[in-house]
Amino acid sequence: THERTFTSVATADVNGDQALDLVLAFEDLTGTQGVELLLNPGNGDFSSVAAIAVPGTTSSASQIVKLADMNQDGKPDLIVGKQNEANQLFVNPGDGSFGITGFEVLPFGARSDDTRCLA
Repeated sequence: THERTFTSVATADVNGDQALDLVLAFEDLTGTQGVELLLNPGNGDFSSVAAIAVPGTTSSASQIVKLADMNQDGKPDLIVGKQNEANQLFVNPGDGSFGITGFEVLPFGARSDDTRCLA
């Protein structure tokens, strides 16, 4: 395990169990960047960590994460704002898996973009 600097955090109930979960964007001391999901079993113990694969990148430069219901299905979807890469949307099937099958490139955030904030 490497020490990490968290660049962004978002909270929502991503798996429908009525408990707020965490999504974190990070960079570790080796320069590796990524996104992780920490599921809350209802008691605030966020020990269940799952990496969220962020496909279609050359540097995995995940800077900002935001959870919002983008397709109006009642489930929070994941938006990843990235540095020097296209921003991405991951549709949540309801279990918080944010699989690659829901991957869509957002129309904003060209390769020269340096996203620092998502509203």
